[in-house]
Amino acid sequence: MFGKMLVNQRRYIRRGVEFKTFPSSNPIEPGAFIYVDIGLNSWDRTSSGVIGAGGALNSPLQDSISNGTYNFLIYSGDNSAVTAQNSVTVSSGVASSLSGRDGQLYVMGIVSSAKRVFRVTEVEMDEDGEVTVRAIEYPCDDEQRARVADFRPTLFKVS
Repeated sequence: MFGKMLVNQRRYIRRGVEFKTFPSSNPIEPGAFIYVDIGLNSWDRTSSGVIGAGGALNSPLQDSISNGTYNFLIYSGDNSAVTAQNSVTVSSGVASSLSGRDGQLYVMGIVSSAKRVFRVTEVEMDEDGEVTVRAIEYPCDDEQRARVADFRPTLFKVS
């Protein structure tokens, strides 16, 4: 079990974070889990292409676009402006709310809702009263289970 945990740490842990904060009523200590949000939006299921007549989406790298609600960044070659369109409904490869934008380029995706979980490794207070926190990423799967602690036999080949 310990060997599997070490293998999973090498397999999944890719980042560390260090930040300073002030003491609060909710102290953290080594071993605690924290969420870190740096304000960076990331998208899943991204696709790009050209908007056709009536809002038809031409995505050459995808056979078909799944029905759903997506966020779009649209590039207009006329004035080199990029505009954002949020919550655009796509049905059968057509985004009817984008009709009239024929020939414009788009990038679309769904805002990722995954939180970045980190495990605190070190906490240090300096002479000014600021607390320095160091933590390593502790990736979780879609069901919020830690990948580092996933010891299913199908993930390992022991020879």
